[in-house]
Amino acid sequence: MKKLLLLCVAVLTLASCDDNEDFTPTQYEFLPTESAIVPETMELGEAYDISLEYIKPSDCYHFADLYFDESTKDIEDEDGNLVKTTILTVAVVNSVDIESECIDNENEELSEAGFAYTPITEGAHIIRFWVASGSDDTTDEDDIFLEYETMVAKDLE
Repeated sequence: MKKLLLLCVAVLTLASCDDNEDFTPTQYEFLPTESAIVPETMELGEAYDISLEYIKPSDCYHFADLYFDESTKDIEDEDGNLVKTTILTVAVVNSVDIESECIDNENEELSEAGFAYTPITEGAHIIRFWVASGSDDTTDEDDIFLEYETMVAKDLE
């Protein structure tokens, strides 16, 4: 039985070492958001389609995913009062074929992406889309975002 198990492991090991010549090295990058469409008001628990546009620098860039981070922060309103605000940060993630010959997107044609957002808390929401890094720091405090404020209520009627 041990010999059979050892044989199976050996065969699987050799089979997994297949040298795939079609493999293209890939890395992932955030791409700047050019514009977005976000509703000004939302109803609690309802799903809303949010769309955004971005530019792929070349044909070596392929949409991979959207990055999301949601947090809550107390933000001062116009009257100086602290308001608990939900902040949704969104960034476009593309895979990049790093060893391919690429054709530049000279016309800067826009690509589209989107997602459904269902607010689960009432009140002020800021949906912000990543545009650029503001510094070499590891925090996003200096990053540049397109920000859209929206209010979420139980009933919009």
